[in-house]
Amino acid sequence: MSEIIGWLLAVYPDPEDGAVLWLIGEDGARLRLTQPFPTTFYAAGRDERRLQAVQAYLSRKKSPPEMTFTTRDDLFKGPRRVLAITVPNPIAQTQLYYDLQSRFRELHFYNARIPFAVRFGGETGAFPIQEHIPAALAIVYQAVADLYGERVPLEELVTRKRLAREPEEYTGQSEPAKAARQLRAAGIDVRVGQRIPMIYIKGRKPGVSAWGLPERPQWQQVDKARYRDWLVRSIFQVLQPLGMNENDLASLVIGGGRQLALWPEEETCGGEADDDDSLTDELFGDSTHTGRME
Repeated sequence: MSEIIGWLLAVYPDPEDGAVLWLIGEDGARLRLTQPFPTTFYAAGRDERRLQAVQAYLSRKKSPPEMTFTTRDDLFKGPRRVLAITVPNPIAQTQLYYDLQSRFRELHFYNARIPFAVRFGGETGAFPIQEHIPAALAIVYQAVADLYGERVPLEELVTRKRLAREPEEYTGQSEPAKAARQLRAAGIDVRVGQRIPMIYIKGRKPGVSAWGLPERPQWQQVDKARYRDWLVRSIFQVLQPLGMNENDLASLVIGGGRQLALWPEEETCGGEADDDDSLTDELFGDSTHTGRME
């Protein structure tokens, strides 16, 4: 199979294939791959005859697992004589562990209850990136809380947009044109091609206040909802390759299950559009590819 570069979204055990991996390729394609994943756990006890009894019991099964005596290090007890038991896949390993635990209660078992994602990451060095989504969302929650708690310095809310031509030449409601007119009215020179600093405020559209005026806008004037939606929009661009749905993300951050408006109707200018980054229309391509890793 050719080399694939992408992001590991999720991995889980499968009774037939061993491990199922979901990846997002660099081209955005969804990839479902399978990989054999024989799993080993260990039985230990004070009396080696009990380990031999385990070996005899498992040998009588229709499809006996691989077994071998070996020595492994216990973190607290040092080297221990153990019976290594290897089964074809993680699901069979879990089932066999509970079977042995109920029949040989005096024995200790090692590496028998490791969560599969952790086991897979430990053996391959590849951890599903989706494990980091909660931490990323926690950062967004805190940022939104700081915004509504008015703990963000106003300087950090300043955005800049390019003034493409003279403010008087704009026929529609342009944000940089309005901000440029405000600055010129205050005696501050602005030039075509300059990126005009501004803060978004409530009120008549386009709701902007040029940054650098003698009087700064007050917090009660700031359009917090717009900054909040921009924040959600930004984190969505980061998390979309991980399979995060736009509506779900907005509901998590904003609450109430409201669909995220990328350009809320109440904030859309009726005139000329300004340059801005656009979001990817779709999270994934239309096709899902499957394959097997050896």
